[in-house]
Amino acid sequence: MGIYKVKDRRGRRRYVVSKYWPNGPGRLRMYAPNYRSAQALQTRVESSILDGTWNTPGAGPSAQQGK
Repeated sequence: MGIYKVKDRRGRRRYVVSKYWPNGPGRLRMYAPNYRSAQALQTRVESSILDGTWNTPGAGPSAQQGK
């Protein structure tokens, strides 16, 4: 997906960083106050995917304790 502009319920402009999980269902959507911080957030997410530190929902150690 990427970065796109939206208006919140008060009419303020916000930027949304949207990224699908690389190996499972779900999607990350976070709001950023300006474009520069949205770019920084997207860079952090993509670098964590490449480093292998990206955790998918339900795949962490706490999810496997119940099994």
